[in-house]
Amino acid sequence: MATLTFCVFIIILYGLGYSLTRFVKPLNFEVLVLRIGIGLGTFPVLGLLCNTARIPLDWRLFLLLSLLIPLYDLVDFWKREQNKLTILRWPSRHTLWVLMIFAVSVMIYCQGPFVYPWLENDDSWAHAASIKYIAVEKNLNAPQGVFYYLNPYPPAYDFIFGILHQIHPSLYWTLKFFNGFIIALGFPFFYIFVKALTQNNTKAVLSAFFLASIPCYLSHFIWAHALIVTLFFPAFYLMLKLGEEKRFFLPAGIVIAGILITQPTQSIKFAVLLSLLLISMVIVRRRGWERIVVAFLLGGLLSLFWWGPKLHAYYSGSLDLAIRNERSASGNVVKVSTEVKEQLFSPTGGSATRSYTWQDYIIMKKGNMINNPVGIGPVLSLLALLGIWYGVQHVRNGDRVYGLTLLSWMVFTFLGLNSQTFNLPIGLFAFRFWMLLAIPVSILAAEAFYQSIIRADKIFVKGTLWAVVLVGVLISSGYFKFRVNTSLWPFGVFW
Repeated sequence: MATLTFCVFIIILYGLGYSLTRFVKPLNFEVLVLRIGIGLGTFPVLGLLCNTARIPLDWRLFLLLSLLIPLYDLVDFWKREQNKLTILRWPSRHTLWVLMIFAVSVMIYCQGPFVYPWLENDDSWAHAASIKYIAVEKNLNAPQGVFYYLNPYPPAYDFIFGILHQIHPSLYWTLKFFNGFIIALGFPFFYIFVKALTQNNTKAVLSAFFLASIPCYLSHFIWAHALIVTLFFPAFYLMLKLGEEKRFFLPAGIVIAGILITQPTQSIKFAVLLSLLLISMVIVRRRGWERIVVAFLLGGLLSLFWWGPKLHAYYSGSLDLAIRNERSASGNVVKVSTEVKEQLFSPTGGSATRSYTWQDYIIMKKGNMINNPVGIGPVLSLLALLGIWYGVQHVRNGDRVYGLTLLSWMVFTFLGLNSQTFNLPIGLFAFRFWMLLAIPVSILAAEAFYQSIIRADKIFVKGTLWAVVLVGVLISSGYFKFRVNTSLWPFGVFW
């Protein structure tokens, strides 16, 4: 059943992605990765539309829908005798490196959770309840306030796992394996995004390697953040491509909708990051930004199939939330109050939010948080600081969109992480900014390392730099990420 579930998942993702990008040619590694990323964002949107139309959410339905256009094109392809089968070229060395990063990440993220026989902490148990409901009832219409992670909480994460659980009888295996697999998919997604942003394969591979090694980027913790941050990268890629090809408009809008119905607070942060990218494009190019705005509006409109009724309930005063506590797996049902809204944007809000010092960024410890580990590591921190200088040089003399975007992302994520440290007037679950800070840090570190390499005039110096930096990153950052993701995690109070 595990093999069948995995194959169905990949077929659905690629089939949906292909259906929205059949105009993209030729077929290569970047297109394959892009289609899977688009499919991952489209899958929950399609589920939401089917649910709105009162169509039962069954895995066979989504498999059929994902195959309609690919099968039609395949039949049409074989009817035209003049066509020949497209054969993928032997992968480049950059592709092989990305595949290696992906394979190691799958091993760590998908094997680490099986070190212990329980679901860790509390979020996983609450997600499991919602997933079981979707798998059995085949809809998203759970009574309001009953489940902590379904109604009014957006359904994308639990929907995907609910559909997969219909195929595989073990909710335990489904949650643990596919949560890790989705996180690992983020590294190829990140690679194609950075490649589009920098127009440089080496920088893109280095960025993916650094992101996979940095401790503060996504542990295998089971929560909706694993999906939503992974979806950031195909969305950003599509935003960049929209400036070149208007036919990316529809997949871009749908992936944005997928983000908006996955997790509420990270959706706000995504909107800010996208706005900073948009502002950079407006300042520098003064063109292409209109399509991004319209694509975002399309995503917002599609997300209203979920959020529309919730907003109506909110303004009518009838919106209920499930507030988790130690005595109830589903939580206490409460009305949305002024106190809840104030806590949402409190600079001290978040279960693990605190003031941070320089040691939290540089000095790695054997023990770390499991939901969102902290820390970058000394080598990556030094490279990122050097990368900021190169980012400024890009703003002055190079690719200004690239430079402005990176620097503005760095400022936003750093301030968001330190809302309590600097006593800022507003915050948004500061400790969850660690995973977002890792994004500009990884790209800036790659930029600094790349610039150092191309300035080295001797092969011996280049080889030494490669060895020192890569081994240094693995020892000072990668080891600690491996350790936290393969150690024994505790069960939560719901146990």
